[in-house]
Amino acid sequence: NLKVQIDEGLHYVWKHRSSNTYELNYEEIRRVSIYNPTSYKKKSTILSSKNYAFLKTVDEINAQVKSTPIGVDIELMPGASISLDFGYFE
Repeated sequence: NLKVQIDEGLHYVWKHRSSNTYELNYEEIRRVSIYNPTSYKKKSTILSSKNYAFLKTVDEINAQVKSTPIGVDIELMPGASISLDFGYFE
């Protein structure tokens, strides 16, 4: 999985699935879901890697996402959650 830099108190989990025919030539799709159970605004960064491509955000609730050359920056308000899909290829 990609490296995740995450503020203390945030929870995240990775899930994997096979890619569909319309998802180009990715070997699989990896989804990270992040949740902020705290009462404070928190930040997280998912660092880029040469074998991964950022595809889309899913189920975005009170969160903001910004794609940068370093990776994907995420800002989560209290009680926020978000899922992001990444395509994995060789």
